[in-house]
Amino acid sequence: MNKIILNFEGPYGLTKDNEKILFQEEISKKSGIYLWATPYNNGGLLINYIGETSISFWQRNKDHMIQTMGGNYRICDPDALLKGVEKILWNGLWRKGTRD
Repeated sequence: MNKIILNFEGPYGLTKDNEKILFQEEISKKSGIYLWATPYNNGGLLINYIGETSISFWQRNKDHMIQTMGGNYRICDPDALLKGVEKILWNGLWRKGTRD
């Protein structure tokens, strides 16, 4: 029987508002599975994205930021996410047939 062991580290943020900034941490040089979570109004975290990368977390998250700011990725209302509701403000251009 094979076992898979997962170790979670974090949370890490992307801005100065966070205690640990991903881009400044040693873990950012590694690859693997990552979770994006939003603070939930009950005091916990609500996972809203799960990703996997064979490149560094640093590079993959930089790519995500570039794609989001460029309009290619979906953008949700942050206040709604705090309540566990996915309210799409911009659906992104990455899906087939959405270039217009």
